Amino acid sequence: MGAHRASRVWAQSSSLFNVEQLYTSGGLVPGEHQQHGGAQWPGRRRTRAGGCDGGTSASCFVQGPFACTIVIASLPEAHDTSSPFEFHLFDDDNDRIVLFGGFEFGSNASGASAHDTWTFDGETWRKHRTTLSPPGRAGAGVAYDAPTKAVVLFGGFDGSNDLRDTWVWDGRAWTKEHPSASPPALTGPMMFTDPVTGHADLFGGFDGQFFHLETWEWTGATWQQLHPATSPTARGAGIAELDEANGTVVLFGGLGDVNPDNTWTWDGSDWTQRFPDQQPPLRFYSGSAYDPVLGGVVVFGGGSGGGDLGDTWVWTGGRWRPFQPAASPPPRESPGMTFDRVTGRVVLFGGQSFGAFLQDTWAL
Repeated sequence: MGAHRASRVWAQSSSLFNVEQLYTSGGLVPGEHQQHGGAQWPGRRRTRAGGCDGGTSASCFVQGPFACTIVIASLPEAHDTSSPFEFHLFDDDNDRIVLFGGFEFGSNASGASAHDTWTFDGETWRKHRTTLSPPGRAGAGVAYDAPTKAVVLFGGFDGSNDLRDTWVWDGRAWTKEHPSASPPALTGPMMFTDPVTGHADLFGGFDGQFFHLETWEWTGATWQQLHPATSPTARGAGIAELDEANGTVVLFGGLGDVNPDNTWTWDGSDWTQRFPDQQPPLRFYSGSAYDPVLGGVVVFGGGSGGGDLGDTWVWTGGRWRPFQPAASPPPRESPGMTFDRVTGRVVLFGGQSFGAFLQDTWAL
C-alpha cells in the first residue's frame, strides 16, 4: 500500500571550510510582526556560537529571524531542498533570499504557525505584503521546478492537520495550484529537483499514521505518481539533495518503521541503494545543501534519538566524507541550509538544540 504505520510522535529528540557566524547589530527581522521596516546585517566575523532559548531577541547573539526550525531551497540554479519547517529560497533574478512560514518562538510569539513572506538581499530584511499566501505550517516539502522557474511547496503540518495543498512562488508572488492529482496529506516529505526533467519531485513523508515510499513529480500543472522499479523503504524527514556534479539526487536517513540508515540515489527513473565504505550516523531533520565549490552535498547535524548532532559530512557521488572544520555551529536538528550564489557560501540558520530553539546564522 506504499505506507507503513507509525505514531504521530516522530522524535524527541578536512579543513576546506572556514565556518563563520554571521551577526547583526539589530533592527526588524522576520518574526517581529508588530513592527515594519528593515534590518541591517553589517557583515560577518568569526565568533562563538550564538542562539537563544526562546526568550527575547535581545538575549541572543544574533538579531536574526525569531527562533524556529526551517527549510531552505535555492531559486533558481541551486535546486536545493532540505529538512522541514520554515523555508528560504534564493531568488537569482533578484539576488535575494526569500523566507516563508514556520513556527515562531520568542517574546512576541508562542509557537504559532507563521505565514508571512520576507526577502533578504544580504543586508536588509523586507516584509512582503503578498495578496495571497499559503496558510501557516511546518514540515512542508519544497523544491525548485526548473521548467516553470518557480519553487513548489507541498503539504506540511498546521498544528492540527497534515496538509496536501500545493503552492508555487515565482520570485514575487504566491499562487495556489489546483492539481487534478496529488500526493496524500504529508508532513516531512523529501522534495528535490529531478536531475533529468528539472521538475520538483517528492518522496516519502508521514500522514499521521503511516510513513510513505511513493515517488511523485510536479508537471507544472498537476502531480504525477512515478513507478520506479526499486524504492527506498518508507520514511520521512531525511535529506534529499540534487548532486549537480554527478547528475543524481542523494537520499539519506530520516524516520521510518523499517531501518532508514542507508544511502540511495535517484537518476530520474529509478532508485539505487548505495553501499559506501562509510556514511554518517543515522539522523533525521538534518541540514543539507549542494555546494558547487566542493562539488558535493553538505550535510550538517540532525536529531539522532539520543541527542542532537553537530558533525559535518559531504557526499561526492560515491562516498561520504566527514569534515572537521576548526569552528562549527553547535549541535542541532532542523537547521536550514542553502548555497548563497551571491556570496558563494553555504549558509545555515537556526534549528532546535536539545529542546532550545536557535536563531544563529553561520556560513561555510
